[in-house]
Order: sequence, then structure tokens, then C-alpha cells
Amino acid sequence: MKILYNLKTGAVSSLRSWKGIVLNWLILFILISLVSLPVRSGFKSMLGSSMVTELLQDSINADVITDLLQPFMDMFSALTTGFFLIIILSFFLNAFITGGLFTILRDSVPEKKASVFFSGAAANFWSFLVIIIINIMIFSLVTGIIIAVPFVLLSAGKSESSFMSTGGSFMRIAFIIAALLIPLMLLTTDYARAWKADRPEAGAFSAIGFGFSKTFKSFFTSYPMMLLLVIIQAAFGWLTVSKLLSAKPSAGGALFLYFILAQILFIVRLWFRAWRYGSVTAAMQESETKKLYPEYESDMTFVTDPEKNVIIQSENHPL
Repeated sequence: MKILYNLKTGAVSSLRSWKGIVLNWLILFILISLVSLPVRSGFKSMLGSSMVTELLQDSINADVITDLLQPFMDMFSALTTGFFLIIILSFFLNAFITGGLFTILRDSVPEKKASVFFSGAAANFWSFLVIIIINIMIFSLVTGIIIAVPFVLLSAGKSESSFMSTGGSFMRIAFIIAALLIPLMLLTTDYARAWKADRPEAGAFSAIGFGFSKTFKSFFTSYPMMLLLVIIQAAFGWLTVSKLLSAKPSAGGALFLYFILAQILFIVRLWFRAWRYGSVTAAMQESETKKLYPEYESDMTFVTDPEKNVIIQSENHPL
């Protein structure tokens, strides 16, 4: 089964690329700390060693709330600015980090070194940024049309009660279709990035063209694979958030263990994303290998050819 083989290959490749995943976590941890640590220090300085918490423990004290209102608003403004700054920086960092991950996930890179990660990240940065922006624009437009068209058609010339009775089901269908487009968007983007990482000389638009072409040519094998990966990631994310929010550590040791557990779960979440990249890379490399070795296609399972940086194996055609 191609799907199971690609999932297995992607999982193994992502585990071998653990250094890239740790670097991904470290970069994001530093970025978030740039905002969270000043906010934490601000709360400490605002409360200080005063009796604020004791005064608010048993009843609402209007004087205390009034005194804290202005400092809190200033801190909230700074936090909002920092939040938007993180979003913008994360967008650029995503292009940088994925460039490194797709580079070390290739089978032609036997040593998953940090130097290879940063080299691939720098070389692919601008192309990956263009790929992400173009694909987001395309699928945002398509999703907007899918959701907007039924809304416009149903609301035209109908009363509010009539629209509410018939429009709800159509809008739900439109949202379900839009949700089913998410794996499609991820496939085209990941195929484009995997192809570009394997061809440093290629352009971003050529990579986008390959991403769409490969996605629709291998739709019946690629889409179920991506849909399964998306469901697994979503389930893990929901389970993680629900468990972390339900936990209420109070003591210093418990807070420290809670922090360590949260970071471990975040690294696992990053591994799931690397697993997705590795699975798409494996699917892309398999199709490229078949082009180079069409005589092995019927019984291909994969051996390394160092001259062409591909992996093939054939029972009837041993190398």
C-alpha cells in the first residue's frame, strides 16, 4: 500500500531528523519568550509585594481595581502589539524553518546535521515564502467563493425567516466543503516545497505548478494520506489543549513539571508536522524515482543510487 509505505517512510525520516525538530522548538520558544517574559515581569512589578491578592480574595475592592486599571490597560496594549509581532515573525520563521526541515528530510541527505538544516533554510527561504503566500491567496479565494456564493444565492429575494429555514443546511455544506479543501491546500503546498528543496536551482512558480500537478495526478493516494495526517494532528492538538487546560498546578514543583510537560507535548506536535512533511517528501521521491527507472516500476520497493540521489529496490532487477 503506497499510503502506508509513505506514512512509514515519513515517520522514520522525521525521527532521524530530530535535530531539526529540536531547532524548530528552540527558535519558536525564544520567539514566544521575547513577549511572555516581559509580560510576566510586568505583572510582578504591577502587583509587587502589595496586599492586592489578599484584598481581592474575599470581595471586590473598587479602589484596588481602579488603581490597577491603567497599568493593566498599558500592559494589555503591549501584549496585543507583541502578539501581532509574533504572528508576523512566525509567518517568516515558518518559511525559514520548513526550508530546513524539507532539506534534511530528503533521502539524499544521509547526515541530518544542524549545518545542513540552516543551509537549506537560507537557500529555500524566499521561494518557500512565495509558495506559502500564493497558495494561501488561491485557497482563500476559492474558499471565499464556496462560502459566499450559496449565501448570496439563498439570501437574494428571500425573507429572513425563509433564509434561516433553508440557508442553514446549505451553509453547513459549504463550510464542510471548505474544511475538506484544507488537506488539498496542504498537499499542494507541501509537494511544491518538497520538490523545490530537491532542486535548489528551480523557481517558486515552477514548484507551485508541480505541487498542483502532483496533487491532482496522485489525488486518490495523496489525499487520504493527508486527510489521515490532518485528523491525527487535530486529535492530538485537541487532546493536548483539553488536558493542559484542565490541569491546575499550584505549587512551585508542580508548575515546573507542568511547564516541562507542555514543552514535551509541543515538541511532539512539531514532530507530527515533520511526519507530514516526510510523508509528502516520500511520495514525491517515489514518483520521481519511477520517472528515472521506468523499467522497475512494476516491482519497485527502493535501493540507493548515489549518482542520482534516489532510492530504488527491485526483486527482479537487483543492482
